[in-house]
Amino acid sequence: MLCRTIVDEFERTERICRAMGTGTESNELWLSLVVLSDAVTEYRDRHTTAWVHARDRLGISAHEWHEIQDGALNGPLTNEN
Repeated sequence: MLCRTIVDEFERTERICRAMGTGTESNELWLSLVVLSDAVTEYRDRHTTAWVHARDRLGISAHEWHEIQDGALNGPLTNEN
């Protein structure tokens, strides 16, 4: 869902920048969106790394991982969960 939002924003921002033409405002707008996209990519990469760690080192199942994300499972992640 978040990735779809970013794609939609790129499409919208491209239309805005085309309408505005080249210049500081359109360049900064585009650059801000690129920075946001890069941050989302980094977040998703770190999220995946966290999941792999939880699965491989802590023995967390996919079901437990989803419960943790949804707030149904609380507490520190240990092999005892």
